[in-house]
Amino acid sequence: MVFCFATTFPPPPPACALDTPIDIDTEAILINKNTNGELQIKIGAASPKTFTGELTIEGTWKTNGVLGTDNNVITVEDADVDITLKSLTINVSNTSYIESCAFAITGNSTVNLTLEGDNILTSGYERAGIEMASTATLTIDGTDKDSLTATGGHNGAGIGGKKGDDNSGGDGENGADGGTVTINGGTVNANGTSDGTGIGGGLGGYSSSGTGGNGGSGGEITISGGTVNATGGIYGTGIGGGHGGGSGGSGGSGGTVTISGGTVNAKGGSFGAGIGGGRGSGTGGNGGNGGTISISGGTVIATGGYGAGIGGGFGSGFGSGAGIISISGGTVTAASVHYMDIGGYDSNINNSVTITGGSVSADQGGGIYSVNPAPTDGNGNNVYLNILQVGESPVAGARLYSGNIDGETMIPNADAFNGVYGIRDVVSDGSGLLYFWLRANDPGYVEVITTTLARYGKDFARGSGNNNTTTVLPFLGMYSFSSSSSCAAGAAGGLALFGAAGVVIMRRKRRREYRS
Repeated sequence: MVFCFATTFPPPPPACALDTPIDIDTEAILINKNTNGELQIKIGAASPKTFTGELTIEGTWKTNGVLGTDNNVITVEDADVDITLKSLTINVSNTSYIESCAFAITGNSTVNLTLEGDNILTSGYERAGIEMASTATLTIDGTDKDSLTATGGHNGAGIGGKKGDDNSGGDGENGADGGTVTINGGTVNANGTSDGTGIGGGLGGYSSSGTGGNGGSGGEITISGGTVNATGGIYGTGIGGGHGGGSGGSGGSGGTVTISGGTVNAKGGSFGAGIGGGRGSGTGGNGGNGGTISISGGTVIATGGYGAGIGGGFGSGFGSGAGIISISGGTVTAASVHYMDIGGYDSNINNSVTITGGSVSADQGGGIYSVNPAPTDGNGNNVYLNILQVGESPVAGARLYSGNIDGETMIPNADAFNGVYGIRDVVSDGSGLLYFWLRANDPGYVEVITTTLARYGKDFARGSGNNNTTTVLPFLGMYSFSSSSSCAAGAAGGLALFGAAGVVIMRRKRRREYRS
């Protein structure tokens, strides 16, 4: 006689929130999904545990810690997860952690990273501080009291793509493209080492018998707030494309870089660009194209060595182009020691520099090619540098609210109300100077109004050459304003309108009512 028994198993425990922070200590962390699509976390040799909600990781990685997947300390593998880093320190740069990574984001993962306190991630040989697949997405946020410092090991990026593999018997592997990086807040310090990029593409692999691999593209980088300090290694770009490897590897394209706010300090190494394409290596290695770079607000300081401040990378082939560069607002300082401040050598139709707003200082080298191709207003009209000193006694740090060029209003958003020149986040420099790029006009007229409602203006000839210089003088009269949001007549016969954002908008005929 045969007896059959039905066996039932209890259902697996439901996923639950992890209410307490995870201390990194000595055990690596793997975050991925189980076969049911649920998030799970595996700490060290323990079995995976499903969870919901946000993870918090804190503590200091010990030197006797046991590395996990692909010699990583933290790995996010094809998962969408919210993680808070709370005063976390991981340093695997010592010699016992060859090719180890502090934090790796692989596959199609999306990681929303919140900073709490000061966090330090330092990787080992040829690995990025935060290493990303080209298909991965990383968003970083925090307050001005929170920070992240991500540093690559030798030849590694601060945040971005992995270095290509070396090949002694053939060509080097191309560096990995950077993923999608968005920074909304906090202080982010991203440091490439040796040939590594601050934020962006990976270094191309080296070859002793063939051609070096090309550098990876910068990926898609968006900055809307916070403070970002991105520094390339000796040959690295601050933000953008990776350096070409070995002999003949071309630099990677700058990718897509969009800056609308915050403070950005992007510094290339001695041979790198500030923001843009990677350096080409050896004989025939072309510099990388600048990619697509858009600046509409914030404060941007971009410094290149042999690469552009903003634009193309340097290479022995000298074939790098500016890419598509557009500046419509912000306070921008672009400088290169040996190359274009903005742009690149290649001036063909696929490269352009458009300036429709902002205070844009880009003549630090004083050379004829400080901006190349010649900048336009996007409608086929060339624009030229006009250096305006605010007041006879220069007013440093004057933030603009409004103004007018040749009778047309300037407002913070160049698109609103058909404003002719964008002044979002425009501030005079330490010498009281503004750097406007305007069409030639004789006689021309410029008027600016600061957030303190001080008003300066000047009639002057704007020639078809750079470095038109004048002092905008204070207005003799004063405006009186009502406390309502309606129109109020000014003492000088102008008209002031307070918009919903409190922005002063003025339209008036030219009048020579300024001190002379």
